[in-house]
Amino acid sequence: MPFNIRRAKSSDLSDILSLFEQSVRLTCSREYSQKQIEAWVGSRNNPERWLNKIKNDYFILAFQDEILAGFASLSGSDYVDLIYVNPVFQGQGVARRLLEVIELKGTWMCADRFYSDVSDTARGFFLKQGYSILHKNIIYVDGVEISNSRMEKCVK
Repeated sequence: MPFNIRRAKSSDLSDILSLFEQSVRLTCSREYSQKQIEAWVGSRNNPERWLNKIKNDYFILAFQDEILAGFASLSGSDYVDLIYVNPVFQGQGVARRLLEVIELKGTWMCADRFYSDVSDTARGFFLKQGYSILHKNIIYVDGVEISNSRMEKCVK
């Protein structure tokens, strides 16, 4: 399914935050507890953080018609910071397309590898895209322990 990709703008913030919350709440409940999900989605209450990402990262949006299907961001030339997909579009190639565009941008910026701190929910997707697990992480968000994995993909 074709998706239109464009750079995010600050005026997209409300839609980005809404998709972020829906994605975490509806797709991560098998791997994370309700307490962990609440701590995770709490970051939507820090709009300055998100606006800084839109301004400073390569932050892209995927649309199907006029509906926001997903978003992703690249920090620097090699850190895949965010990939979230609207639950309605899960399994339709949105994340794969967003990652392709992010990696292409990084390659243009001379990245020889990509890395990311990947949720337990997204780990299988990243493995299928050629990433390998370097190690598990434990982070604390508002005092709540959340696990993820540092993953890497070498491209040269």
